[in-house]
Amino acid sequence: MTTCVTVLVAGIAGLSAAFEAQKQGVETQVYEASDAPGGLLKNFSIEGFRFDTCVHLSFASEPAVRDIFDQTPYHAHKPDPQSWDDFRWLRHPVQNNLYPLPAEEKIELIAGLVAQKEAPEQLDD
Repeated sequence: MTTCVTVLVAGIAGLSAAFEAQKQGVETQVYEASDAPGGLLKNFSIEGFRFDTCVHLSFASEPAVRDIFDQTPYHAHKPDPQSWDDFRWLRHPVQNNLYPLPAEEKIELIAGLVAQKEAPEQLDD
């Protein structure tokens, strides 16, 4: 009997699952709703400029992971991601970088987080 695995996304998790299954000799079929694989690692172009679909940084140091990642050309740089919110730049991730905000706003944001009883609904792509 032949084993086949179907993977229903082609982001880093889905591609990793398919890669691991293939290493074990399991036939795989990967399906992706978007026009290209990559999930949040993809980018898009506007007038010749490339933009990341999502902020993505890899701090991986495991040799097996680096061996795979390093097969793809990439640009290494010291990241300084920031988010634009209410007419100001805040360092990413914002929840860890509330220090530039006025005390009243920090209190309101933290109180809102504490009062949150359930995780917010996920947005669809």
